[in-house]
Order: sequence, then structure tokens, then C-alpha cells
Amino acid sequence: MSSSNSSTHCLPTTLQVSGPELRILPTCKACATPSLATPFDIRMLVIEDDAGDAHLVERALKSCNDCFDVCHAETLVEALELIQNDAFDLVLLDLSLPDSFGLEGIERLSEHCPQTPIVVLTGLNDSKLALDALERGAQDYLVKGEWSQESLKRTVRYAIQRHEVQTENQRLMARIQRQSRDDALTGVLNRHSFTTELEREWARSTRNHSPLSCVMIDVDLFKSINDAYGHATGDEVLRVIGQRIQAECRECDLVGRYGGEEFCVVLPDTAERGAVVWAERVRQSIADHKIIVADKCLSVTASFGLAQRQPSTTQPLQCVDLADQSLLMAKRYGRNQVLSAYQIQGRIAASMAGHLNDLSAIQAHSIMATITHPLGLTASLSEAAFFFERTALATAAIVDSQGILKGILSEDSLIRELSSTLGWNTSVEQIMNKHPNYLPLEASASDVLEMLQRNSMREVYLVSRGAVVGYVSRMHLVSYLHRLESAKPH
Repeated sequence: MSSSNSSTHCLPTTLQVSGPELRILPTCKACATPSLATPFDIRMLVIEDDAGDAHLVERALKSCNDCFDVCHAETLVEALELIQNDAFDLVLLDLSLPDSFGLEGIERLSEHCPQTPIVVLTGLNDSKLALDALERGAQDYLVKGEWSQESLKRTVRYAIQRHEVQTENQRLMARIQRQSRDDALTGVLNRHSFTTELEREWARSTRNHSPLSCVMIDVDLFKSINDAYGHATGDEVLRVIGQRIQAECRECDLVGRYGGEEFCVVLPDTAERGAVVWAERVRQSIADHKIIVADKCLSVTASFGLAQRQPSTTQPLQCVDLADQSLLMAKRYGRNQVLSAYQIQGRIAASMAGHLNDLSAIQAHSIMATITHPLGLTASLSEAAFFFERTALATAAIVDSQGILKGILSEDSLIRELSSTLGWNTSVEQIMNKHPNYLPLEASASDVLEMLQRNSMREVYLVSRGAVVGYVSRMHLVSYLHRLESAKPH
């Protein structure tokens, strides 16, 4: 719709009739002749099978001090043909047509021209029908025989204005929703939205007993890219990586930015073997792609770790954690490769083949890491966040004033709770797992391995008389097995 008329605009005083079309042409005040060159304020489509009612609308508009261009259609089919070939600022729709009756016409019009406001013209002063029409998408309604020139003009103007406001609000809401869901840099889901969608997809997979795989992706040596070329180049690398990942995804797949240079992908209805094929294709796509930034041409690689939903992984974040552990192994074994949880278990099993007695004979505390500053029950979530940042652990032991283990807090639980209504000053006691898995200090390394595998955990805590002393992680066991293997004579 163009801007409002000035005092020099022409008044609509000449009616041109051509078949079913009524066209009100602007007439110049000075010469009283039609002027086709003057732009119209509003282009209207009147859908009315009664010629008398259509003529009343035309006469009312002709008397307005506005420039109206009015087209007339007697049936809905005829109107839809006009809409396909032309654009209108508003549609005035009779609810009783030869080929459409009642609210059906609103739905069909809204489907074909969703950006055009609709005003209903009805012969019944029925408040329920009017409300139903508004709920179906009409902006307003007029009752035949009860509207005036001024009410018609006001209704048309307000309907267009309301529709413009609604359209702009919808655009802004869509933008806000995208910003709240998407990572601003890469355009994929942010971590909170990704976790929410993952939980929904996990529930569907569990309900339908269908496979689901999680893939963790980490850009290799990303810090060196930032250090050598600057953060702007690093940002461009992440954008390109996000694009390469999305290019290989189906519509049902979920892609999220999980950390600084980490991405996580959920592949519904995909077993681990299929996920390996997909990940290998993405890995090759990233390795082959040259990233051009300013005058620099960069070759970047990424490491992939993945895991499939198993009966033992009862929570979605457990599956993500298993994929992340596979990713860590992929980076440790040389980067730019794909490793699955199944492959990792095979490698560990192969390493264990000749060392089962060693694992049973060695006590877990001989390979554990000592905990020097566990979190107390009164520690805040802010302190917990600093703990995870400082230690790079996946879980934190929560102890009382005597050092007795009272619970465990995972990094994922912390992030999930902070995304809700809890604040940074909330104590860890409120959200910790009060039934932690732990072993006595005298446990063997094979006991630790069994618990790690059975519970899909990263760390097992060791306690002495209830007090937490240290922990053994999967990487501790892998490093120990690797040392044993390297010590073998060749």
C-alpha cells in the first residue's frame, strides 16, 4: 500500500465496467477527466455474486476521498484466477457464493494469498459466525445493509493496517525464535535448543524401538588456527564446517554447536554402522574443502566420535557422552578420523586380551588421580561451573564437611539446570545425583573397567571409609593398557 493521498490527489469519480470487473478510475479535480497515470492507494478484490451488493460497494468507494482500484469476481474460482495474476491490498469476501459457502472461502483464500487481509461480507448479523471468521483468519466483517460509506472505508483501512502489524509481528517473532534456537555464528542449533530437540527425538526413538546415533565432531588443532590467523578466520572456519555438516544431513537430522569448536549431530533411524558411513563422508568433505579467508587458503580436518543408543544408555546425554569419549580417542589416535564406541570397545578388548590378569592384579588407586579440592554441599552452581572449567572433568564429587561422598554432579546436569529457572547461586546439593556410583579404594582396575562399561560413565570415584580419595577415568585405563602394550618386547 502506498502512502496517503495529498490534497492534489485525484478523486475517484469515474466507473469503468468491463465484464465482471468494476474499476474505479481516479479523476483529476482540475480537468475532470480520468487519469490512468495516477497511482491507486488501495487495490481491492470484491468477491460477490450479487451485482446489486457489488454496486453498493462500488458507489461507497466512489464517494470516498481515496483512490481505490476495485476488481469484482462473482465466484471464488474466478477470484483465485485473478489472485494468481495480480496482487491486491485487500479482499472483500461474501460468505455465500455459488461455489463456496461459509468459512470454507476464508480458508481457501488464506491458502492462496496468505499475505492479503480478508474482510468478510455477510448477510447474517451472527456474532458467532463473525467470531469464527476472525478465528479462521479474517481481519473484520461487515453485515450487508448495516454498513455505511465511512464504516466501509474505516474497516478497509484498519484491516490492512492490522494485517501489516500482524505480519511484522510474525516476522519479528520468527526472527526472535531463530535467534533463540540457532547459534549466531554457524546457523546450527545452539546447545540448549539442540538438547531439547535431542530429548524429543530420543523419546520417539525409545517409543518406536528405532535406532538412533549421536556423532560428536571437533575441528582439529583449532586453537592453532586462531593463534596463527586470528579469531575472525577461526569464526569463518566454524561457519564453513557447520555448512559442510548441514549439507550432508537429512531434514530429520539434528545439528548443534555443542562447544567452542565442537558440533553434535543426531541421526534418527540410523544404526552405528550407518552413522560411521555418514561421518566418514562428512570427514572427507571437510578435508577436501579449501577455506578461503581474505588472501589465505586453509585446509582443515576434523575428528569424529559416535555412539548408538543402547539399552544401557537410558538417557540421551549418556549417548552423547559415549560419542564424546569416542571423539577423544579419535583425537588421541591421530585426529582426522572416525571412531565409534563399538570400535573403541574392540580396541580396548584387544588391548585387554593379554592383560586381564594385570587388570585384576593391580589396585585401582595405583592409577587413580587424586582429588584435592572436591565441591562441598553448599557450593553454588557458579562455583561448579568454575570447577568444570578448571579441571576439564565430566563430573564433580560432592562431599560434606568431613569429606564423605554425598553425591555427584555432571557437567551436563549443570548446563541443563542453568537453562531452566535456577540461578547461579543455587547450591549443588539441590541438583546433584544423590546415589553416585563409587568403589572402595581397594578395588581392582578390572572392577573399575566393569563399572565404566556397565554405567556408561567417564569416571569412577574411589572412597575410603566413605571419604572420596580420587577417581579413575576411562583415559586412565586406556593409558595404562597402552603402557603395558608398549612395554611388550617386539
